[in-house]
Amino acid sequence: MWSRFELDPADGRRLLGRQAAWASAQALTAGGLAVFGLDADPTLALAIATGVGVVASRPSRVYLLPLVLVFVVASTLLLAGLGFPVAIAAGASAGLAVGTGDGLARIDSMLAGIAGAGLGLWTGDRLGFGDGLGAASALWAGVVVGICTAQALLPGAVHWTLPTRIPSPGRIQITLAAPYRPAAMHAWQLDQSFDGQTPDRATRAGLSEVAAWVYRLALTLQALDTDLVRIEPIGVGARLFALREEVPNEDSFIRERRLGTAGHLERLLEHRAAMALERARTQSLQDYALAYLEEARAGLSLARVLPGDRTPEALGGVLDKLRTHAAENGARRQTARELEMR
Repeated sequence: MWSRFELDPADGRRLLGRQAAWASAQALTAGGLAVFGLDADPTLALAIATGVGVVASRPSRVYLLPLVLVFVVASTLLLAGLGFPVAIAAGASAGLAVGTGDGLARIDSMLAGIAGAGLGLWTGDRLGFGDGLGAASALWAGVVVGICTAQALLPGAVHWTLPTRIPSPGRIQITLAAPYRPAAMHAWQLDQSFDGQTPDRATRAGLSEVAAWVYRLALTLQALDTDLVRIEPIGVGARLFALREEVPNEDSFIRERRLGTAGHLERLLEHRAAMALERARTQSLQDYALAYLEEARAGLSLARVLPGDRTPEALGGVLDKLRTHAAENGARRQTARELEMR
């Protein structure tokens, strides 16, 4: 449920639009080449049609379109000349052209393009779109191959999501001191109780993030307490009082240094007061987050369909039969007693 590939609905709509533009442009190009008799070389024809499809799927960068077309055609012809099947050559070139992100993402797009182009050509052969069958056949072959090759756009639209989760109990034991573990462990137990109860993935991910927030707040409390311990207010106050009670010295250098020391100590106490306030705020946030999770668990429990929510439909009929059966047995026993008395 956690680490998964995800396609945003808005990105999905844009992806379908780009794929439709790709397939349409590739089909029209293949049909046009067949009409004008320029499809004698299947490799060149597929390279040009695929390049036009790639260009049609990238309308935002108009100034790059000629370069994209030249790249797809040239790399397809180069790979085909090196002995690669024409489907692999065209799909790899298209995938590299439309790939986004780092090198691994471009490799994913290239592999998707190879698989899609190969599937498209195989489907076209199965449907009988061969050479010399005219512009109509070339048009339909372009549609099939274009739709399949356009799947090279899919890896760029799909995102790998890893929602935030609270660490395991072992990790909590290692990173938190004993006073800060109970809240984090309670949050972990609440997080585990949400499995299978939440209505959708977004709700589950949100609750998990709140549980992880409780753990991060525990880390913050631990760090703040460590800093507060380092500043001993009584000792600092005593030093400040002693400086103020000392007899003023005639040497200006000593007087200035004492005034500077007193100023630093005063600001140190101010910093400690600010840290103490921040610690109290952090503690209140942690209490709020835990109460939020506890309320969510109770709400999900109330929202569940429990066995006691519905009365079995046959319960009324069963009770009537039991009553009738009891009444009949009671009448039979009464009759038997009356006969024995006679």
